[in-house]
Amino acid sequence: MKLNKQLLAGIIFLVGLLFVTFVGPYLPFIDEDIEKKGMMITENGEIEIPPFPPSSEYWLGSDHYGRDILSRLVVGTKEVLAVVLSVVLIRYCLAIPLGLGAFYYRRVRRVLQFLNHTLSFVPMIFIVLFFITMPYLYFSPHRTTWLIIILAVVEVGRVGDVLYKQTEEISYKPFMDTAITSGNTPFQMLRRYYFPQLFPHMAVNISLDISRVMFVIGQLGLIQVFISHKIEAIASVTTPAYKVINTSHTWPVLFQRATSDVFGSVWVPFAGAGAITIFVVGFYLLGNGIRHYFEKRQSYI
Repeated sequence: MKLNKQLLAGIIFLVGLLFVTFVGPYLPFIDEDIEKKGMMITENGEIEIPPFPPSSEYWLGSDHYGRDILSRLVVGTKEVLAVVLSVVLIRYCLAIPLGLGAFYYRRVRRVLQFLNHTLSFVPMIFIVLFFITMPYLYFSPHRTTWLIIILAVVEVGRVGDVLYKQTEEISYKPFMDTAITSGNTPFQMLRRYYFPQLFPHMAVNISLDISRVMFVIGQLGLIQVFISHKIEAIASVTTPAYKVINTSHTWPVLFQRATSDVFGSVWVPFAGAGAITIFVVGFYLLGNGIRHYFEKRQSYI
């Protein structure tokens, strides 16, 4: 039997990700508190200010506040995973009934087609940016929750449409005629015939969607839109002024000064980009590996 290399690589990545998420912050070389360091004295007696380049003390270097980048990546993994999985979970909780409802009811199908065509016409990042920068949401104390909901909803039409088409394709299979003539109710048809057939598709789609969500979150980081922040007032004599302070430890925060870092402290955005790339590629390999696994076992995928 031929080895499924993509599935193996995906499983190894997933095990490594879970290890970093739950065990990583407690490793001896990880600073769980992510403390700032204003300066340090080198072996030559010279004073060095952050960001510090990669060294034996800072394996991946530090950011502009002297915080260890490796520690930031490891500690931020749990938050990244929580946000991405929340988005995908909400998306599929909405898309599954919408996709299956479209298969049975014409009105639901029209709603699904409207959502899919409308939200697919504009790139996802522009839709997210439009809503999340609205003053009510931008200054909301629940901004993180709103961002997760927006990221989930904008792709509901696409996911629901994919699920509807897969369900319709299954309905044309020869064994479905037998299921219908056996007198099964619509609910029994779903439970006994459709769900077992849809499960492999959904396992693949969820894994690939996790990659898509992480990629979009990385894009938002490049344009200074982060998972969570707080607004602080700046003392001003004339008009009120405010500044936005990031409070998240997710990987895209390393892109905060990406345009200037690429000409100097290149290790800062490179570390964030590297972590996001590994995450995206890892779940992509896992999704394709699952697809190849079921292709060998079931001819309907």
